[in-house]
Amino acid sequence: MYTNPVAVPESQPTGQPEPGPLGRMTGAIVSPTRTFGEIARRPTWVVPFLTLCVLGIVVSGLLAQKTDWRSFFERQMSKNARLDQMPQDQKDRMLDNQVKYAPKFAFAFGVIFTPIFVLFITLVYWGAFNLF
Repeated sequence: MYTNPVAVPESQPTGQPEPGPLGRMTGAIVSPTRTFGEIARRPTWVVPFLTLCVLGIVVSGLLAQKTDWRSFFERQMSKNARLDQMPQDQKDRMLDNQVKYAPKFAFAFGVIFTPIFVLFITLVYWGAFNLF
């Protein structure tokens, strides 16, 4: 009977407690072989997903605060030839509205986009694995 020499046998419990989700995230960097073996035995996704969402919210919040929205939108408006025909007071109102709402949309982008992006990538991998 043929046995696969590459196959890794199921590890026996060594009496050490299994690390928690945060221990797994740091273990993936510090000791990847052992950590990925533990992840393969008992996969979880909630804590890494929530961590990614929190990081997305923090980054989008920082970008929303640190961006000079007025100069950004002025540059964008200068590239649009249709706005040259618009009266100046209308341009100013449009610019004020954009500057007013841009940080809120940037923050909402981090809150909404991160879970949607994770779902999309998950569906792509799921489809690829089922296809092959």
